[in-house]
Amino acid sequence: MPEKRVGFIGYGEWGRGIRAFTVFAFFLLSMAPFPLNALTLDNASDGMALGSSLSVLKDPQSQMGIDQVRRADQSGLFHPLHGEDEPNFGYTHSAVWLHATFVNGTTETRWVLELPFAQLDQVEFYLIDKTTGTIINHYRTGDTLPFSERPMVHRHFVFPMELAHNESYEIYMRVRSEGTVTIPLFLWKDSTFARESRNAYMALMLYFGLLLGLFTYNLRLYFSLRDRVYLYYLGFIASIGLGMGAWNGLFFEYLWPDSPRWGNIAAVVGYNLTGMFGAIFSRRFLNSRTFTPLLDRVMKYCTWVFSFLVVAAPLAQYHQIAMMTSAVGILFSIAAVTSGMNCLHHGQRSARYFLLAWSLLLLGTAIFGARNFGLLPTNLFTRYSMQYGSAIEILLFSFALAERISDLRRSKEMAEEAALVAKRRMVELLERAEHELEQRVKERTRELTLINSRLQEQESRLKGLAMYDPLTGLANRRLLDERIEEALSSCSHKSHKVALLLIDLDKFKPVNDTHGHEVGDALLRAIAGRLQSLVRSSDTVARIGGDEFVIVIPGMGDTSRAQQIGENVIRELSQPIAEDEHTLNISASVGMAFYPDDGLNGASLMRQADKAMYEAKRNGRNRLFSSIDLATA
Repeated sequence: MPEKRVGFIGYGEWGRGIRAFTVFAFFLLSMAPFPLNALTLDNASDGMALGSSLSVLKDPQSQMGIDQVRRADQSGLFHPLHGEDEPNFGYTHSAVWLHATFVNGTTETRWVLELPFAQLDQVEFYLIDKTTGTIINHYRTGDTLPFSERPMVHRHFVFPMELAHNESYEIYMRVRSEGTVTIPLFLWKDSTFARESRNAYMALMLYFGLLLGLFTYNLRLYFSLRDRVYLYYLGFIASIGLGMGAWNGLFFEYLWPDSPRWGNIAAVVGYNLTGMFGAIFSRRFLNSRTFTPLLDRVMKYCTWVFSFLVVAAPLAQYHQIAMMTSAVGILFSIAAVTSGMNCLHHGQRSARYFLLAWSLLLLGTAIFGARNFGLLPTNLFTRYSMQYGSAIEILLFSFALAERISDLRRSKEMAEEAALVAKRRMVELLERAEHELEQRVKERTRELTLINSRLQEQESRLKGLAMYDPLTGLANRRLLDERIEEALSSCSHKSHKVALLLIDLDKFKPVNDTHGHEVGDALLRAIAGRLQSLVRSSDTVARIGGDEFVIVIPGMGDTSRAQQIGENVIRELSQPIAEDEHTLNISASVGMAFYPDDGLNGASLMRQADKAMYEAKRNGRNRLFSSIDLATA
């Protein structure tokens, strides 16, 4: 055989022999497996990640049992996972076997092995005494099995172990899943794991509490503004809560422990609903149809795909739905952020916080999707990147909502200013018409008459709308008369009573004289609020004069409720009122009349209540008088 040089300087036959031996030795070393050193548990550590101490074997047919796997391990078919603290195998149909060897060098005997990735279909765990080869523990779990079959009650897969001092053990774990196969393994002392679990549950409670608070706040905004963009954002918040709660196993533990089929797809359904509502919300918030029509179409197509995936999730294979969700999530992330940048460039102020908030959320989503495909390593950041991003997005988006409200306020002010300009122009037109009246008397007279009639019609309509007191917001005299007539009409065919309470404030004038009218006006507003709090929504509270108020209480079976309200008025208005660094003490005299006992119309009831009120003032003020009291006085 001719000499084959491998980088040595020739030394004759002796040199060739050395070279041949060296090549053969390297060949044998390259073929031999490099077993991982056994991990030693010591008292200095309460827990550790096993990723760098693991070796892996893939079973493409998913048919190997523990005995076959142990023989494969002895044959050197397992390969070490160097530098992977949290192994991630992406989307794979193979069953993945992991193996680790360790020695318990501590006096602690109670340990747990945690697999903090709740979205795994099948998980089998074997603990083997390395000295005797005996299987000590064997557990089978996964999110396709009911929660009650887990070895420990926890949202993650947790396996308890009893380890003797200075004994060697082997761990074999088999994992198979339709979704991404991520297998982070952590070995904990039992007491340390309990403490860390409490902290983790507390963090989740704070996170979902933040979601609930934001949901409630935006629900209130929706009912106040009736803007559907808030409704879409409510759907987004609820969906991301569903996705996150299902993904980290919390909802499987507490909401549907006996529904593994739903628990297996709840996370992907939640994330697709999040994408669907997020795309609709982004389009409406940014008005992307106007500013970025091309990106708007991309987000609209993403909405359709997300909607389709929600419907298809129970029917199609999980890994197909999960992969499509990750892919569309990345596409939507790029489109939404780019659209936000374009809208900001076009001067849309509220896009500033929107862009920052969604950039962080969608960056987390993109990182999460890339991790699912195995493009990024799995660690604490990439595993919870979407949850981190959503939490920061929640805080930042409150600023975006405030900016949107400011935009609406500015738009309203601009509309009012435009209305004033239009009014000034109308006045100018009228002045011009008056100037031309001398030349075209008959024609302009007809035109001015027509214009004046229209203005009078508008003025009469506006007067018809002026039914409330501008200072307190209570009903004025006109609306009060209508409410009295309605109350009396409703009693014409029923055996019910109507009560009318006339309230006059005692010593209100000294407040105005001493503290000024601004304090007096503030006092009247405070009194109006107190009166409103004492009655039902069907009752009417009105202000008919400077310091006179009226309460109309319809539909009473007897007079006891009106008597109680009158007494509550006396008590509430006698309480001090703090206003503008002043403490104001005031009281009220109340006169009360009843239909039909004291009158058959509003005027007679008002006169009777007025008499009772003046009788209350003559008897020392700060008291209630009714027609019954007048009869006995």
